[in-house]
Amino acid sequence: MINEEYGKQPSSEGKYTKRISYCLMLLTILAVLWVLKATSDMNIQIVLALFIFILFNPFTARLEKLKVPSPIITLIVMCLIVGLVLALTWVFSMTIDSLIGKIPDYVKRVKEFDDYLKSTSIGQWLDMDESSTFLSSIGVDWMNLLLSTLRSVSTSTVSLLKTAVMVFVFVFFLMIERSTIFPKLYMLLPNHDISFVAQFYEKMNRQISKYLSIKTIISLVTGAMFYLGGVLIGFDFALLWGFLAFFLNYIPTIGSIVVTTGGIVIAILQFFPSWGPVIFISCWFVFWDFLIGNVIDPRLQGGKLNLSPFIILIALALWGYIWGIVGMFLAVPMMSIIQIICANTEGGRPIAIFLSGSRIMKKAHDSKDEKINPDIVLPKVK
Repeated sequence: MINEEYGKQPSSEGKYTKRISYCLMLLTILAVLWVLKATSDMNIQIVLALFIFILFNPFTARLEKLKVPSPIITLIVMCLIVGLVLALTWVFSMTIDSLIGKIPDYVKRVKEFDDYLKSTSIGQWLDMDESSTFLSSIGVDWMNLLLSTLRSVSTSTVSLLKTAVMVFVFVFFLMIERSTIFPKLYMLLPNHDISFVAQFYEKMNRQISKYLSIKTIISLVTGAMFYLGGVLIGFDFALLWGFLAFFLNYIPTIGSIVVTTGGIVIAILQFFPSWGPVIFISCWFVFWDFLIGNVIDPRLQGGKLNLSPFIILIALALWGYIWGIVGMFLAVPMMSIIQIICANTEGGRPIAIFLSGSRIMKKAHDSKDEKINPDIVLPKVK
């Protein structure tokens, strides 16, 4: 059924009022984004805790159906989180130890690869003399770059540990109070009308939980395939690239490009002038990246997120600017929540339509009267 209000012609006064409301909405959005940027150190921890809480919601709901006591559920979830953090810490420490041991070898390989490039047509095209090198001609202070990178990693590790502790505390208290959320809302809302809020929360929770669950499974498969390919060919840091493939797969498009390109570069440094293993690693990484990212992922997600790919790229840049790498991980779930909120508010429905993906828009197109059914396009709570 086509929404009749989209066929009405608003009066001049109505148009003026709408423009004012849109301007106020834009100013409000800009103010909220500024606040999120200014208070990023605090709200990153809260947002991460909320998304971890949502990620475990299907698991906790299943335990509740099995009549498991609430304190036991909380204990199980917190133990799982601690186990995951310890596993990631173990992988990280092993990778750092292996990397430190391999640094002298890779310094030598970089020098050999530099000499190799200078002897090729690239060096001749740059008209390089005997005393210069290919890497020095790029104009980058590689030693300062390496030192600054190591300092950044050290600082980030300390900051990450602090954030992890705070996130753990927030998740713990969210788990304790998860059964009191709706009773509190029931007491706060006028006329004790909580049905809409309950349906809205259920819609948002189901959509985000499904996205995070499927994305986690897909990321695990991606990381396993990258690790397996590295083991088969004797690739250095195979566990690291498997971990990075899993981790960066949460960042649409950009994450897969970064891990694939980085893996190919390291493969060149390790295996040249033997190009067979380099070709194998390149084809293996690109094949699995394409298959999982363009075939398996869209089929499993089924277009349920209903977000435009262009909007997703903009969201990656925006949330990456506000919250850094954490913002890029959370960009898609955040935009999905924003779309659901806009779809269920009268003034926000145009924004929700703008955020929608083209595949859903095609399904919503009515070939008979050339109009769009907004109830199909928008994830509206019923």
